[in-house]
Amino acid sequence: MRKENLHLSLTPSKVLYAKVDEQLDEAIRKFWEIETIGMMDDSDKADVDSTRAVQNFETTLQFDGIRYPVRLPWLKDDAQLPNNYHQALRRLQQIERSLKNDPRKAAHYERGM
Repeated sequence: MRKENLHLSLTPSKVLYAKVDEQLDEAIRKFWEIETIGMMDDSDKADVDSTRAVQNFETTLQFDGIRYPVRLPWLKDDAQLPNNYHQALRRLQQIERSLKNDPRKAAHYERGM
């Protein structure tokens, strides 16, 4: 080999190749069509909900001397909780009996409190 005929090139080159897979493209398109079935724009409902939330905020906001408590917007005015005093009392008595019968359990219970 002769040295005068030897030429080196150190320029990097890149080759990019992109191919569209029609079957994959169609499968992804069908997937997203299935995902959006039944989904509709609820902007009107959102506007009504937003208006109701703002009205709730304005009517229930009060200053109690320290804070400004306000009712949660998703709670209804007529929310009635049942009286579960007797059920809670029976549960407490059951736990007390269980702890009396198992001192190890009572120790774990006490440590947890």
